[in-house]
Amino acid sequence: MNQENKELRFTIQGMDCADCARTLEKGVAQMEGVTACSLSFTAARLQVEGSCSAAEVQALVQKLGYGIEPAGDRQQPVAAMPSFWQHLWGNAATRLAAIGALFVLPGLVLTEFLGQEYLWVDGLALVALALAGWPIARSAGRALRYSREININVLMTLAAIGAVAIGACVGAALRLVLFALGEGPAGDSPDRAP
Repeated sequence: MNQENKELRFTIQGMDCADCARTLEKGVAQMEGVTACSLSFTAARLQVEGSCSAAEVQALVQKLGYGIEPAGDRQQPVAAMPSFWQHLWGNAATRLAAIGALFVLPGLVLTEFLGQEYLWVDGLALVALALAGWPIARSAGRALRYSREININVLMTLAAIGAVAIGACVGAALRLVLFALGEGPAGDSPDRAP
C-alpha cells in the first residue's frame, strides 16, 4: 500500500520529562510508514511525516500512556501551574505513590532510624512497592514493548526487583516512592499513570 507522504501535527499531554519525550519520539519514529518524526518536549508538539494515518499515530501514543490531540492552528491557553496538593492528587500515579509513602514510613522509622527488624515491616514495604511501582513498571513495559528502549522507568523497576531480592525492601520502597512522586505528571492529565 503506497500512500502519499503527509505531515501530521499533534499536541501531547502527560509528558513529565525529556526522557518521556525521547521514548515517545522513538516509538513513533519506528512505526511503519513514518519517514520523519520530531517531538518538542517543551512545546508538547509532535510532528510526523510519512504515509501513516493520524489514527495509527494516536493509537500508538495512547498505548505508550500519553494523551494526544491533533494540533490546531490557534494558540492554546497556558494552564496555571498546579499547587503541590493538586500535583500530588492530580493523577493516579502520584496518588498511589503518596499512599505508598504511608506504608513505607513505619519501616523507615523502625528499620533505618531505630535499627529494629520486624517481618511485618517488610510486608508494608512490599505494599508500598506495589502501589508506587505499578505505574512505573507499566511504563517500563510499554517502553520496552513499543519503543524497544531501556529508559529510567525500566532501570528503576529492575533496581527495585534487585533490592527486594537482597532483602532491602524498605530502602527499595522508599526510593521508588520518592521517584514516583518526583516523576509524576504535573496534573495536566488526570488519572493518567505513566
